[in-house]
Amino acid sequence: MMANSKSLLTGSVNRSVNTRKGKSNPLLGLSLAICLFSMAGIPPLIGLFAKQMVLYSSTHGGYYFLSIIAILVSVISASYYLKILRVIYFDTPDQFTETVSTDNTRILSRYY
Repeated sequence: MMANSKSLLTGSVNRSVNTRKGKSNPLLGLSLAICLFSMAGIPPLIGLFAKQMVLYSSTHGGYYFLSIIAILVSVISASYYLKILRVIYFDTPDQFTETVSTDNTRILSRYY
């Protein structure tokens, strides 16, 4: 999410700046998608092997509860990574027109 000096002072955030960036700059969008998929642990990328080694070590060390927590956190983080990719590739700027004002901040009520 990009923020300029005006949004930092007023507390408003404009998400329409980041929509469709994957179409306007395909190389940057592809590299971000690959990084996010790697952090999520999608199989052909190195993030899967890193998570596999950590989970293998923790289960063989007897930390089963920690392994279950790590898997749950990985699934939750993957959902957030997919939300970022959805905004970058699929959302249109007109979806962010509705705002809610509270105190000195504006909250975009489309997703949150």
